[in-house]
Amino acid sequence: MTLGTITIQAESTKALRPQFMDVVSFAGDSSYPTGGTAFDALFQAKTKDQRNPIAVIAIDGGGYQVAYDRATGKLKLYQGDNDNSADAPGIEVPNATNLSAVTFVVLVISA
Repeated sequence: MTLGTITIQAESTKALRPQFMDVVSFAGDSSYPTGGTAFDALFQAKTKDQRNPIAVIAIDGGGYQVAYDRATGKLKLYQGDNDNSADAPGIEVPNATNLSAVTFVVLVISA
């Protein structure tokens, strides 16, 4: 297998401002909202800073896939789609799913 053409979407040859890396853990929503859960404001409040997340990388998703939507500042959660009829790479967790027993650990890169 060979990868297709690689395109660099953003390249920095010189840091314009400091960048930070934080390992953050949190319990999931007790009622996950379709489209993701707000993350940016909670992160900024916890760090007591106006740093904006650039990327959120899952360290431990409790079996769920974590995806950060930078445009909305939300974390979306995906789960396997293994229903034996039309398997897919992953589907968003259904609305109102209780994830409060799941602890997520992520690496947040912010500036």
